[in-house]
Amino acid sequence: MFPRKHLLTDCNPGRRKEAPPQGDQLQNMTFHDNLDSHRDDGITGPPLPARATKPVAFPAEWSVTGELVPQVLRRHEACLRAGLTKAMHGASKHGRHQTMSEVQRRKGAAFKDLHSVDGIFVMPNAWNAGSAHMLEAAGFPAVGTTSAGISYCLGLPDYEGALTREMALEETCRIAGAIRIPVSMDAENGYGHTPEEVAETIRRVADTGAVGASIEDYSAAFGTGELYDRALSVERIEAAVETASSLPFPFTLTARAESYLTGHPNPFEESVARSVAYREAGADCLYVPGIADAETIGRLVKEVDAPINVVMGLAGSPLTVNQLTDLGVKRVSIGGSLARATFGIVRRAAEEIRNRGTFTYSEEQVPDAELCRFFLDRKKAPAQ
Repeated sequence: MFPRKHLLTDCNPGRRKEAPPQGDQLQNMTFHDNLDSHRDDGITGPPLPARATKPVAFPAEWSVTGELVPQVLRRHEACLRAGLTKAMHGASKHGRHQTMSEVQRRKGAAFKDLHSVDGIFVMPNAWNAGSAHMLEAAGFPAVGTTSAGISYCLGLPDYEGALTREMALEETCRIAGAIRIPVSMDAENGYGHTPEEVAETIRRVADTGAVGASIEDYSAAFGTGELYDRALSVERIEAAVETASSLPFPFTLTARAESYLTGHPNPFEESVARSVAYREAGADCLYVPGIADAETIGRLVKEVDAPINVVMGLAGSPLTVNQLTDLGVKRVSIGGSLARATFGIVRRAAEEIRNRGTFTYSEEQVPDAELCRFFLDRKKAPAQ
């Protein structure tokens, strides 16, 4: 998520605001705290990731005639009841059930290896299970989630506080349970300022079936909306690393340095200093969003001397994978750009229908039968 000047709520992400008296207006909703009793697939085993039991507060302007606009949250629960158990258990080729830890051990090791072997790899970002299936089928070795893309698909802006930790975890759980390749979660700032809150988020990410996460060192709710001071930022990464190290499978932690996106007066120097400090704290991969020119990327790779993630797909990002390989980049992500491109298709199609009364957009659609076969085949494929 890119830094924003304004918050939609006055509470910290991941720490729920206590509900005011509700009266007649539905300003809050409560999630069930135990979905295990709703399973209908006969699978037994560990419970699904912990759920929020406190009411989730939304700004008053999201309410229309007393009805909460994000009704999609209720559909979230139905989706969880229907299909997230796959994230906890996968069927092997021999028909036996594998625990999530067994699956995550393999995925976690594979994801770690991608950061240590020679060469570059592309980790595109998915926002739901369908997009994740498409990216996996294209042959990518791993996918990341995109908090921006998830927000858009829930009808929310990409502002801090709009997409709650619960919502992000639920979508990550669907994605991780749908595909057989490793998933890394865009965990924003860790949904809290303190090292303890970041550690809790890493534990929650692990419960989704993901085997990695990225943590930002900025929050619009911190101070006047600025970078966390360097000492606190390092403590936050250390807490994440300690938690990741305690998991029963390899977990890849990406530490983000947001200096370019926050208007720091010396962004390159500050980014290098922070990235090196995060590397020393145990981060596996470093990520400095906001740089796109070859010279700066090359300097960053040399000075940090650790696996570097670079985001492409943004406007004004003309570099190719081959060029990034030559610069020494280890991993390439695309953020929310693919989700935004998808929404661009929807908007252009809507404008065509409304303004011209034509339907030429449909010439680019994937036939229904083809999509049905695709998703059916993906669902039948054995978990790995």
